[in-house]
Amino acid sequence: SAASQRMQFTALKYQIEQMRRHPTIVGYVITEFTDVHWESNGLLDMCRNPKSYHDVIGQVNSADAIVPTDWERIAFWEGERCEVRLAISHFSSSDLRGCRLEWHLDLWPEVKGTLEGVGPERAQLTNLGTVVFEVPRLTEAVRVRLELRLLSSSGETVTRNHHELYFFPRFESDARPIRLAVPGLPRLAARLAAMGYELSDELSADVVVVERMTDDLRWYVQNGGRVLWLAETPDSQQAHLGSISIAQRHGRSWQGDWASSMSWLRQDKLFRGIPTGGTVDFAFADLTPETVIVGLTPRDYAGNVHSGLFVGWVHHIVALVAERPIDRGRLMICTYRLREHLGNHPVATIMMRDMIERMASVPEAVEAHSSMSAPPVMVP
Repeated sequence: SAASQRMQFTALKYQIEQMRRHPTIVGYVITEFTDVHWESNGLLDMCRNPKSYHDVIGQVNSADAIVPTDWERIAFWEGERCEVRLAISHFSSSDLRGCRLEWHLDLWPEVKGTLEGVGPERAQLTNLGTVVFEVPRLTEAVRVRLELRLLSSSGETVTRNHHELYFFPRFESDARPIRLAVPGLPRLAARLAAMGYELSDELSADVVVVERMTDDLRWYVQNGGRVLWLAETPDSQQAHLGSISIAQRHGRSWQGDWASSMSWLRQDKLFRGIPTGGTVDFAFADLTPETVIVGLTPRDYAGNVHSGLFVGWVHHIVALVAERPIDRGRLMICTYRLREHLGNHPVATIMMRDMIERMASVPEAVEAHSSMSAPPVMVP
């Protein structure tokens, strides 16, 4: 429940901040605030216990609020330049002329600064300036809070807010060279080569990376091959795989307009280096899948599904990353949109690296006959 409550807060905070960017919107009503069975916007859970964010939602739901107005992403490599533009939404009767904004990183208090000479206009959104800093060096990925505090001319705290960021260390190439075949995809092949992988042909490759599953590739997997299938589009499936298929989200219950839909990561085997606590939040901006994997069994979800999605009251469950043994080979399917973001986007790069390394290192028949996994798919 802690993960879902965190996602509820992230969504509600973002929605309020987006509305406060428009001065012509002078108020709003939070609906479903106390509904006994539908409390995605409420401050209490089903048992009337305070949710994890009950004490901080007031920072954005107050008369004066600091609003991050311009941020393209929240995931950064170490050494990158991070910029966050800020504004103040001023609706109180207080005189805020001459106030200042102080900021710092919670994990690096020495990374700090001040924006001086702020003079907010009442009932308006006033730009405060831009927070700029270089992401510190680090040894492991971390979730960081950019802490923000607005002070009056007399030094009293007017309001606070925070902005979550993720910082990632740059990693060295794998000690054991992994050979990849990327047939017919020169741009993707170049990006994978830049990540340190050796390009090869299918006969000598450890893993074949493809965008479309064809009958030839199905035969290759059935005869012992290992394929990472980036199923980012609905037409990427061109071969029969038993009950498994790719479905588009648009127009279906998975398209994202349910109040309590939630995407998640399972981090026992993959994606440990993504410190979101198993949730898919704004760190995945630009990577959100447009397709889902359907037809998997409950036994698959017990062991071989590494990311998924559910809507409503934990139903309409589908996978976003899953693997299955198929005859003598193994298939990994990923629907996240990773291809165009490798290298630049830390989360995309880590996800790709983890999937490739798992496919290259999992021994033959590992988990194929495990009691926690589905049996191999026999495809005619």
